[in-house]
Amino acid sequence: MRIGFWSNDSQSGTTSGMLAIAAMTSLLYPDVQVSVKRLRSGSATSVKIKACLSKREQEICFLDCGTGFSGDKLQLLEQMDLVVVSVKQDAQRLDRFFMEDRLLLPDTLLLLGDYYGDFFAGRCYLEHRYRLTSQQFGVIFHNGAFGYAVCRRRIAQFVRKEYQKPQSMENERMIFELERFTRCMINHCTEKRKGGNQIWNR
Repeated sequence: MRIGFWSNDSQSGTTSGMLAIAAMTSLLYPDVQVSVKRLRSGSATSVKIKACLSKREQEICFLDCGTGFSGDKLQLLEQMDLVVVSVKQDAQRLDRFFMEDRLLLPDTLLLLGDYYGDFFAGRCYLEHRYRLTSQQFGVIFHNGAFGYAVCRRRIAQFVRKEYQKPQSMENERMIFELERFTRCMINHCTEKRKGGNQIWNR
């Protein structure tokens, strides 16, 4: 199973979101091997693409695809079972995704990073303006403890500890949403491999 993480903007939380989801995946599916790879700038060649991707049923490969469509990046994204697109909580960036990026990309899920709440350009915005359901996007709540873990490069440890026993209501809320989105993501990939419908109606 191959899941790519991508954004059209820098500093959208793509890498930290991927690492948190990978950690949660390991907790929820302990019998599945989880690997995390990062595509270096300018290295999206067909040879390196094949080396990065696994086709084994009992392995989930998360690939940080960086930003933009430079080189053969689109070719790489098209080989994913699913692409998780990180977008900042900003109406202009969300509108650009729906008007431009989504037309080029394969099946995608949206992930709003550093999420401050359901105000403008939040979950209600997506549900009303674009008729999205909760199965089509997720959020990484703004969380000081998680931000500290990111700075210390201890994301996996943070997710594991808070999943077992949350230290605060804010952490519990974040972990609850992270688990929901991770299960949703894996279910989409599983259904797609069985020949199910695409996430978006084109």
